[in-house]
Amino acid sequence: MRMAVVWGTVMRRQAVKDEAERLIEEFGDQAYYKAREAMRLATRRKNARLASYFAAVAGEVAARTGREVGMDTATRYLEG
Repeated sequence: MRMAVVWGTVMRRQAVKDEAERLIEEFGDQAYYKAREAMRLATRRKNARLASYFAAVAGEVAARTGREVGMDTATRYLEG
């Protein structure tokens, strides 16, 4: 049973990385916002598992693109 849990975790991490890569390729600078949009939609539909998945995808996109999570547009503009 423990091996199945570990394997499931590994597969989820790979799925998150793959989805982040796909969003970056398809949407470029907007990939983070697309992942957050999907997370909000899943939350509105009360699908906690999918919301958690897209939160992880958004985090992966942010890490890969160097985006600071939580920084608003005005602050990014002033610092850029």
